[in-house]
Amino acid sequence: MFLSVQEECCGAYNYTDYAAIGYSQTIEVVTSIDAKVPVSCCKKVAGTGDVPSSTTEFQNLEQCLTGNAAFINDQVVCD
Repeated sequence: MFLSVQEECCGAYNYTDYAAIGYSQTIEVVTSIDAKVPVSCCKKVAGTGDVPSSTTEFQNLEQCLTGNAAFINDQVVCD
């Protein structure tokens, strides 16, 4: 997960890979969220460290987890 966060990638191709495998996980952020992608897919706020230490280091964690593409890293190539 940490490499995914550092490289800002999500999935082998992009975040839609998780829908293809039926990814679902309940995550407790502020309220319980039925996450469609892992936390490692979520875009961080510019200038934060490689590995986030709080939810405030993400642009919009709740929207990301529920599948809002505007807040999901969509790097096609993740080495």
